[in-house]
Amino acid sequence: RMAVLAACTLGVVALHTLPPSCRTLVGGHLPRGFTLGLPSTDDVPDAATLFVDAFTEPGDGGSSAEDNLCAVREQRQELSAKGLQWRLGSRLASPGVHASLEASLLLLVQDVNTGALAAGAELSLQPTDGALPAEFAVPALFSLHTAVSLGAYLSNFVVARGYRRQRLGSDLLRACETLVRYDWQYSELFLHVDVRNKAAMHLYEQAGYVPLTQYDRLAPPSAPTADARALSMPVLNRYHVKSLGAMEAQR
Repeated sequence: RMAVLAACTLGVVALHTLPPSCRTLVGGHLPRGFTLGLPSTDDVPDAATLFVDAFTEPGDGGSSAEDNLCAVREQRQELSAKGLQWRLGSRLASPGVHASLEASLLLLVQDVNTGALAAGAELSLQPTDGALPAEFAVPALFSLHTAVSLGAYLSNFVVARGYRRQRLGSDLLRACETLVRYDWQYSELFLHVDVRNKAAMHLYEQAGYVPLTQYDRLAPPSAPTADARALSMPVLNRYHVKSLGAMEAQR
């Protein structure tokens, strides 16, 4: 068994198409050969595989090490799938891109030629308090009567290994920002990024995201690591924000 897949190829995923108004708004951001869609319940396992594979480092050799990594990977896939079903909720049965206090929005990029999932991003409304949302986070609806305001939040932003270095990540990020600004009507987008991930840090820095270091104590590591240097770092997930006020919609 391969410890890590190059791309999600468990099956040809039949994504729901975006509503016409949303296709007009964000469809032009992706390069030729890729399409943006919404998952149904049947697509959740493939989406979970995409996320787990993208966030899991390849093994360093040896059948025993690969077997252990595969076992961990399968456990994470199961947990990720359950978490997605929890967070996406009613959107799986009734797909839509509107802002919701009850359900996250999952955007998936599909390779038109192979049917494989190439990238994905999750958008939701979350308290703007710098805390890292849990896998089974309480819906934003339950935060309405607190003192913390809600904001648009980006998570699970991934590009499968076989599709990296093709500007697919920056194009998907731009599509997410456009949707948040002009469909959801939010002027800021928040996210956490693992400071060990130099490629992600560079992407967000180039895109104009500003680190909010005052929230570092609220952003613990997202997963255990065997890297002693990483373990010595006091913060692994840093809160960032970008102002979307000056964006121009590409209609």
